[in-house]
Amino acid sequence: VVAWLLSGPLTLLRCGDELAAAAGLSAPRARTAALLCAVALTAGAVASVGALGFVGLLVPHVAVAVFGADLRVALPGAALLGAVVVGGADAGAQAASRLLASVGDAGRFTLPVGALTTCVGAVLLLVVVRRTPSRGF
Repeated sequence: VVAWLLSGPLTLLRCGDELAAAAGLSAPRARTAALLCAVALTAGAVASVGALGFVGLLVPHVAVAVFGADLRVALPGAALLGAVVVGGADAGAQAASRLLASVGDAGRFTLPVGALTTCVGAVLLLVVVRRTPSRGF
């Protein structure tokens, strides 16, 4: 709920600090609130799902590409897309476990969902990083 409430100020910050200040938004205060919210949400996500963290790193990028830059639409879209990705990863891990168990003649072989999302997520994260224009410090 807090992240959704911050979506308006964050959308305004995407237009630049000067425009945000002209609209009456305190950019440092909005960034601090967003950072605290992001840290709290990330801590909760990692504590509850562990290795599925790549979903949290990649789904927002995909959601912005699919739903547009308006965070009031992209944030709920990212939540829905994240649920779809995790469900798909679980189905893929179960199918891969069955396939590997039949090929490897192992009766109870299971592929953890976190291992699947980590492998696929690492490749996709490299693709996202390579497509982002480099910024000099």
